[in-house]
Amino acid sequence: MTVTKTFKQGEDIGENFKCSDLADLELPFWLTCLSCMCTYIAIINSIVIGSSVLQKRFHYSEVEAGFYFTLPYVIAAIMSPVLGWFVDRYGQRMTVTLSGAILMVLAHVY
Repeated sequence: MTVTKTFKQGEDIGENFKCSDLADLELPFWLTCLSCMCTYIAIINSIVIGSSVLQKRFHYSEVEAGFYFTLPYVIAAIMSPVLGWFVDRYGQRMTVTLSGAILMVLAHVY
């Protein structure tokens, strides 16, 4: 699918979307969708049950469980700019995205 013209916000493109248009989307789009789906599944499940699992399984206090539960998010906040710089400089955005999603799922499964 090639873009022949850019449109401004609010400008009518003169076409209606058809479900058959989805067939024109290339593999990177679908891999990104898969990555987002896997990542959100892992995150939503973790958010819903994370703290209580730490308290019951490892006998942490509420404060300790909260600390360990938020630690990955703090690390992600610190590492995101570094990883963003790396991807901007060296490419491989799709590889990094899928690797992150797979690691996220594995971290929450085990």
